[in-house]
Amino acid sequence: MPYLFKNVIITCEGEHYLPSFYRKACVSIKKLVEANAVLDTITLVTVPQKVGISHTAGGKELNAISFADFLYAQGAFMTELKMVQCKFFNVIMKKACTVEVETVGDGTLDNDTIIEETFVRRLLISLDLRYLHPAATEEGPLANEETIKYARSKADAVENELMGLKERFEEVFEDDEKAVEEGKCRLLDENETTHNGMALSLRK
Repeated sequence: MPYLFKNVIITCEGEHYLPSFYRKACVSIKKLVEANAVLDTITLVTVPQKVGISHTAGGKELNAISFADFLYAQGAFMTELKMVQCKFFNVIMKKACTVEVETVGDGTLDNDTIIEETFVRRLLISLDLRYLHPAATEEGPLANEETIKYARSKADAVENELMGLKERFEEVFEDDEKAVEEGKCRLLDENETTHNGMALSLRK
């Protein structure tokens, strides 16, 4: 009953950075394609980190970012994802951040200390996939030359976003504050949950 599935969440914790988990994730997406599922969202939740020298889609890579390969445009995961009838694809990055906090004692330098506090920032990359499959628009009752042209141009724009998604993910990991400023992602509020993928996608 594929119509029962509307919001699919794939959680990639640190222990999941294994080829076996990648293959399982690809199989899961493929099953959605085979079931002709029509989804609102697919949300990929990641906890990336630097993993030293690692085999990636482009070969061996120094200081690779874990889970970035999930978003490699020519990889198995993204190939299957593009075949799913899905409105939005969300990528949530949980990133640990450390800040220095000064504690003030009695006013003397000896009692003033600097401590480090670590917190987790949740960053969202959301892609609108509604125009990824223009065939339905081209063959619909309202199809004409202009609507077909518009649908194909939108589909090309989505393809371009998907092609650059891995690089975008890596840029967010390297400097999330700059990425937020440039509109490459947005910072999630504490009260936003992963369970309502459409709410995440539609909020600006």
